[in-house]
Amino acid sequence: MEFLKKYLDQAKKLYESYRKKWGLKFVIASIMVGIILLYLIIFILSPMTGRNISSFFKYHIYDALHNETSYLFDAGVKYEESGFHYFAIGSFKRALRFKGDMYSVNPQDLYQLESLYNLGVLYYKEEKDYPRSMHYFSKYLEIFPKNVENPHKDDIYNVINYILSLDDKTRNVEAKKMKNVANQYYFKGDYEKAIEHYLKAIALDPGYVEVYNNLGTAYLQMNDFKNAVKYWKITLMFDPNDIDLYINLALAYHEKIKDYSRALEYYEKFMEKAPQNDGRMALVRERIEALKKQVGGK
Repeated sequence: MEFLKKYLDQAKKLYESYRKKWGLKFVIASIMVGIILLYLIIFILSPMTGRNISSFFKYHIYDALHNETSYLFDAGVKYEESGFHYFAIGSFKRALRFKGDMYSVNPQDLYQLESLYNLGVLYYKEEKDYPRSMHYFSKYLEIFPKNVENPHKDDIYNVINYILSLDDKTRNVEAKKMKNVANQYYFKGDYEKAIEHYLKAIALDPGYVEVYNNLGTAYLQMNDFKNAVKYWKITLMFDPNDIDLYINLALAYHEKIKDYSRALEYYEKFMEKAPQNDGRMALVRERIEALKKQVGGK
């Protein structure tokens, strides 16, 4: 270490002497030599790593200099093609205007819609994070314009069917144990511990539909309506005929989140799917009429 310190001190003195002698020309020359050395390193490392490192630097600068969704989406695609999945995820999230855990999507912005889909694909294929993948897929399906043919719908449902088909008996036994422990915490009112164990159950068995539903209910008990809605929507992707979920989502949007348009949407979906003798029909019908006046009056 002492030798290295002396060497660096001598190098610094030499640099300063040349800088004083040649001035700005020496500084510019130093920068140019640094750039050339950087590209030589990139040229050597690219074939060794099997990744296009020059593309990484190119699109990292490209990504940083632009803020339009089209540029950010294109940078994400290039990162993904070059094998830099972490940076691809970052660019796609920037296209969705992430602030913390919150983001906003314009259904008319094709680049934002494709960013949502690509995030689902990356978390599914590369990260193996199935719950997060399902979150982005469910959001994509939810906001995709209904009057336009969806190019990815079949692919998404193929992913869902694959996750549901995962049936390792040993893993499912462990997942059931985790779910039972989580249920015990839930009924004791320890919702944080319940959520912790529900998440462990999903990690063991990503196709465990019941646990996604339970997670939504546990988050509801903690007044975390964003996560409650998130996991109920994932449950709906697995089981779109569960009418109780439509009521849960409608009530969350209506009474807690105050998103009346979305509440109206889920009340109407409940009316479409529920049997005519369901005792909640009359109340839901009243709420639909009231919300139509409220939303229409804005």
